[in-house]
Amino acid sequence: MAIPASNAALGLEAVFSRLGLPPRCSVYLRGSRLEEAEPHPLADLDLVVVADNVADKKASWAILHPWALAQPMQVDLTGHVPQALESCAAYRLLLATRSMRIFGPPRTWTPVPANEATMRTHAQRYHVHLAERGIKGETLLRVNLLKRLTRSFGVWGFCEGLPFTRDIATCLRRADVLAPEAAQALRHGWDDMREQAFFVGPALEALARCPLFHAWPALGAVSPRPTSG
Repeated sequence: MAIPASNAALGLEAVFSRLGLPPRCSVYLRGSRLEEAEPHPLADLDLVVVADNVADKKASWAILHPWALAQPMQVDLTGHVPQALESCAAYRLLLATRSMRIFGPPRTWTPVPANEATMRTHAQRYHVHLAERGIKGETLLRVNLLKRLTRSFGVWGFCEGLPFTRDIATCLRRADVLAPEAAQALRHGWDDMREQAFFVGPALEALARCPLFHAWPALGAVSPRPTSG
């Protein structure tokens, strides 16, 4: 029951209706395959499952996990119960404003304040303080880290009075203004994913200047610049 990568955001409701999910299970689509007109060819399919209780959450996982493994693209599948989502303002914000329900009953969420505390949570979830200055490894790993680094400039833009964004192209434009040297390093990574390693030290050093990131002294302090070959 695989779906073509080019139609990843289409027809999912019909697919899930045949899988036998618990009746009170809601599935949301989020991420670049929803938000971007031309998502990166390697972009994963971001799905969030919300079940009323732990038993239904486990039952939905038993069904959706094998389905996700059978897809031709990477599927980022997460499962939650409503109480857990209510306790995390940052994730609640993504579901309320940057996702589309594609299956199951509609749900409402407590409004999320657009303030420093919420943005700090986003900054922490990106885990850029654990990143090394040289990105290397398999392609999906590099894409994931590039996404987190790039979206961190959406958080920094919020600190400068701009609307919060997770859109990759918009975040790169934020970086162009906030730290041109960081934007250049990130664009190099996005433009040529064939390289096995590339240097993002300027992005880490720039983020260390952001009020929501500079409290982490280890940011950008590890791993030398990679050498070619």
